[in-house]
Amino acid sequence: MRDRLRCYASQLQFGWGETKKAATSLEDYAHYAEKAVADGYDAIKIDFFTFALDGHRYTSEDTSKYLSGENLKIVMDRVKTVRAAVGPDVDIIMENHSNLNAQSAIQLGNLVKEYNIFF
Repeated sequence: MRDRLRCYASQLQFGWGETKKAATSLEDYAHYAEKAVADGYDAIKIDFFTFALDGHRYTSEDTSKYLSGENLKIVMDRVKTVRAAVGPDVDIIMENHSNLNAQSAIQLGNLVKEYNIFF
């Protein structure tokens, strides 16, 4: 039995708070992450691969294959931005909804290793 239970802010790619708006820009990612931390969360879960820069939703077809340099840069920029926004003491959970295959999962894992992804 516990007196406290840790929880995380989830699905920040859809926004955080009263207004829901897809995160497409780096500013969106930083803003939503900062808002969740300001609300008291010390862990956040984001799918960095839900929306393309133009706002369309990626499909599993886009993410379950060897990832292009462009797609890797998008994810890397988003992860780097969120880590800078929340600092080193907030755990980042990288959601991918099982849309990666082994190869793309390894690509992303290697890419974001320096940002201390929690899960």
